[in-house]
Amino acid sequence: MIVATAAVLISIASFFLAWKQTRAMDAQVKAMTWPYLQLESGNFDDDTHAPEVSLSVRNTGVGPTRVAWFVLTHDGRSIASFGDLALSCCLDPDEDPSQIAEFPGVTNDPSPSLIPAGEERLVFRMPLDGTPETFWKRLDAVRWKLRAKACYCSILDECWMTDFESESRSVARCPQAPGPDWHG
Repeated sequence: MIVATAAVLISIASFFLAWKQTRAMDAQVKAMTWPYLQLESGNFDDDTHAPEVSLSVRNTGVGPTRVAWFVLTHDGRSIASFGDLALSCCLDPDEDPSQIAEFPGVTNDPSPSLIPAGEERLVFRMPLDGTPETFWKRLDAVRWKLRAKACYCSILDECWMTDFESESRSVARCPQAPGPDWHG
């Protein structure tokens, strides 16, 4: 009877240790695949050593991330494209909006996309060279007033929402975007 009781206790202890080890391994895998998005803004390109207004999304976590959606706002209004942004902030009322197409800027869609750990996705960049100076200065000033929200997931389908101003919060899955997705 004592041998049987000891065998049962050893089995229970072994089961408990195996369960605890599995939980630790699961936590370790989650920690090794955790993505974290940050919004970055600048007005100088270190590579070209030239003035350039830019906005990008960087994955500073340790694992890749799938960006489900990215929404940009200015003065509380959703901005779906660089043209919308230019009209809301940087062009004089008498200026022709079609001239934006001739500016040397680059835009991109950060969502939907996969961003590896340590990599970034450009939202937009506009060099001063070839851009009207008044427009460029207004864009440089307004970049501090832009707000963004995003929903992103790890490769394990753990998802987070962020407003890039406070800590990302965990969500079961990405909900509908709160505004139009930025499409450059």
